[in-house]
Amino acid sequence: MSDSSHAEPYVRPPSSVALSLENMPQLRLLETLINHMPDFIYVKDSESRFVLCNKAVACCLGIDRPEDALGKTDMEFHSPEKARRYFEDERQVLETGKALVGHEEVVVFPDGTRYWYSSTKVPLTDESGSVVGIIGIGRDITERKRAEDQVKEYAEEMRRRNDELEADLKLAHEFQRAMLPRQLSRIEWRAGGELREFAIERRYIAMSGVSGDFLAVREISDNRLGVLLCDAIGHGVRAALMTAILEGVTKEVKDCGDQPEQLLSVMNGLLGEAFKGPGGGYFVTAVYFLIDLESETVSFARAGHHSPLLQDGENGSVRVLDESRPGPALALLPEMHYRCGRCSLKSGVRLFACTDGLTEAADNGGDQFGEAGILSYLEQHAGDDLSAVCDGLLDEARRFSGKADFDDDVCLVAMSYRSQPLDN
Repeated sequence: MSDSSHAEPYVRPPSSVALSLENMPQLRLLETLINHMPDFIYVKDSESRFVLCNKAVACCLGIDRPEDALGKTDMEFHSPEKARRYFEDERQVLETGKALVGHEEVVVFPDGTRYWYSSTKVPLTDESGSVVGIIGIGRDITERKRAEDQVKEYAEEMRRRNDELEADLKLAHEFQRAMLPRQLSRIEWRAGGELREFAIERRYIAMSGVSGDFLAVREISDNRLGVLLCDAIGHGVRAALMTAILEGVTKEVKDCGDQPEQLLSVMNGLLGEAFKGPGGGYFVTAVYFLIDLESETVSFARAGHHSPLLQDGENGSVRVLDESRPGPALALLPEMHYRCGRCSLKSGVRLFACTDGLTEAADNGGDQFGEAGILSYLEQHAGDDLSAVCDGLLDEARRFSGKADFDDDVCLVAMSYRSQPLDN
């Protein structure tokens, strides 16, 4: 067998051809590395003259080759003001021996393009530990700064819009407050040697500046009074707009003020038409009272609203005024007919009605203040002034929930009736 069948031994090429790290100068290694990096990398001596820089620095300086910067200072490439700023930063590092880390600055290229760089300059020391120069690294953070500026612009735009919204809500709040009955808080009527008085207290708390609760008090005649309490679905601006519609609707139904069931029926039809449109599902709960001082009666009708409470003037006991099921909320079903209830008024009697922001005030466990909480408080404070009872009832609900504010709009109306002989 021939020797040619055996593989030839591997022969290492001459050292002049082989790539040997041992034979490559360290400076050449460094230059190869830094010239392929996008960051600015440079070394300066104690006089701030370039000793080394990469291609990214050369491009910024407007020169073709990094070696063209060697031995030169920033004064030969930048404006005096900018060069002086760079020089002062470098002198600080050289004199203190402390690094300048993450200093952000704007760099303008020869073509006028502006970039943001994060600059770090650290002291370069010799074998004895003496500072002989600086090593600098600059990283392009332009995109980050642009993103930060954009975020600031968005934040400023959001702040501006929020300010506008706050101003609009404040104005809407004032409009809503203006719609609430202010003057008509008491009605008197003299008949048969008696003075008959009916007084009204109301409390109104908007959860978000504007409210979906609505209260209207109308004088039907010199001895009859209409009180309408409504609660629109939802909160905030949408519910507030619904109350604005309610204000217009109540003016259209003023001729029905002496017939509670008819008033709610007409309102149901008008609101059903007004709330038609995209989305749907809008409705309003309501309770309407007709106070008649001549007959000493109160007539009422309900549309999806919980029952008012009646407090006896003699023993202070409180009961639900209407145990029956209410008719459906307004604007849910067309052509609805509502039932009218009636009870007599005796001197000292009190009536209370509220929206569900009060009854649904809940503690951390989810338990609600509810009708039971209202009943209990009213019976315990039967002898208190009506205004104090209203304020105390709201405070009691806050204590129950453990919160300073309610989670929903609240409207509370308290009414009292009193009759007494006229002085001869």
